[in-house]
Amino acid sequence: MNLEEIIKRSQKAHSTHDQWKTLWDECYEYSMPHRARFFSHTNGQKNTLNLYDSTAVTSIHEFASRLQAGLTPTFSRWSRLRPGRIIDPDNANEIQAKLDEIGEEVFAVLHRSNFDSQIHEAYMELGIGTGSLIADYDRDDVIRFTAVPLTQMAMDAGPWGTVDGRFRKRKIQVGLIDKEWPGANIPMELMDRMANRPLDEIEVNEATFRDWSKRVETHVYVVWLSSPKVEILRTTYSGAGACPHINFRWSVAAGEVYGRGPLLNAMPDVRVANVIVQLNLENAELAVSGLWQGEDDGVLNPNTITLLPGTIIPHARGSQGLRPLEVPSRFDLSQVILKDLQASIKRALYDEALGPPTGTPMSATEVQARMQDLYRRMGSAYGRLQRELVQPVIRRTIWLLKQTGRISLPSVDGDLVEIKSESPLASAQKDQDVQRMMEFAGALQGTFGQQLPLMMLMEPNKVAKWLADRKDIRADLFYTEEQQQQMLQQMQQMAQQMGPQAEGGGGMLG
Repeated sequence: MNLEEIIKRSQKAHSTHDQWKTLWDECYEYSMPHRARFFSHTNGQKNTLNLYDSTAVTSIHEFASRLQAGLTPTFSRWSRLRPGRIIDPDNANEIQAKLDEIGEEVFAVLHRSNFDSQIHEAYMELGIGTGSLIADYDRDDVIRFTAVPLTQMAMDAGPWGTVDGRFRKRKIQVGLIDKEWPGANIPMELMDRMANRPLDEIEVNEATFRDWSKRVETHVYVVWLSSPKVEILRTTYSGAGACPHINFRWSVAAGEVYGRGPLLNAMPDVRVANVIVQLNLENAELAVSGLWQGEDDGVLNPNTITLLPGTIIPHARGSQGLRPLEVPSRFDLSQVILKDLQASIKRALYDEALGPPTGTPMSATEVQARMQDLYRRMGSAYGRLQRELVQPVIRRTIWLLKQTGRISLPSVDGDLVEIKSESPLASAQKDQDVQRMMEFAGALQGTFGQQLPLMMLMEPNKVAKWLADRKDIRADLFYTEEQQQQMLQQMQQMAQQMGPQAEGGGGMLG
């Protein structure tokens, strides 16, 4: 694909992006007012002058924090490499131990990077519908993440509704071009500006898209300038995890490439709550300062009256002077409506799921039940986030580590190696399996009592490994089958040696 075709594809993607700007800008206005906006934004601009209710502002932060704690918790291992479906079960434990060592290296790199800070910013964008990360090589920390807001990222759809092309347009200082893209083919006229006016800004375009003509996953990355229109860099990346862009969506309507987040559903309540708070403040101002009326007697001049303590206001003899005017108001009704609206906004953004910390503290069972309810409500988006966020982040990290030679691992394709989530969201779902197992064991004990031990029905070794798998316990903590056989033989030998001694001891005591 030549540059002209890439530019046409980029223009089409940006045209679709423009259709969403008005909707997204309104979401920014009410929930993230201090971020760069789509229209007439300047640094340090006051964007909260028309914002009266801060429920959406605080709840979007809570949404991002709760999602981060549930899906990618800070300084925790929230995913695990597992042997794929074609791996021989007899060798699965040994392979699992090696994969756990690689997993430790992967998460050591992730925790040393800026992932935890950048993913929180991307989760806030996910509240609107689409979060975007760029994961690229970093000389110091191996990998560097950059959260890209909706204002900068245009996308188009590929096969099966996936995100294919990513197009980014931004301004950068001329003197930073060769540092941002080492090895770029910089035109001569631009080199003069880099030498003489390095602080000048120039518009740079980036495009990343899949090359579907290749059987192996291959992505093409192209950088070009707007003026002069010239391509300065083109490169390709191959393999699972080669794409530096990670785009994840909350939910996607048919025929659309951008996601729709929970904030979009709450926007009617957000707008109405903002208006109600504004009206309440206006009524409060009238209640504090009052509304006054006076006779036009030629003495009372309303333009010179100052309502301050100790002020004497003259009036003509026989006139009523200045009198307060009663203003009907129903603060109680507006407060009830506002409270319902704010509760609806918080519920839409998964805020205050456990209720405020008042009254008798909740038991651990109640907390777990409420958290499971929260995860159930998030369950519709959980599968998509697992596929579009968790797995791509791990694949991208593994790809970069393999490029630097720090690890050696076959393709993470589900056949040889697969990625399983170990986040609190996934654990909550696994706990339901464990609970059903416990209920089943309890039902057997209640029906047959001690007459039929559970060991006669289920193999303890397999049950222990099944529970360990549901609780995400490391496989290398268990003895291998060979070690178990050796321990069994040693126990049998000890029993045989202890048998005659026990009998002789009994005779002497007799």
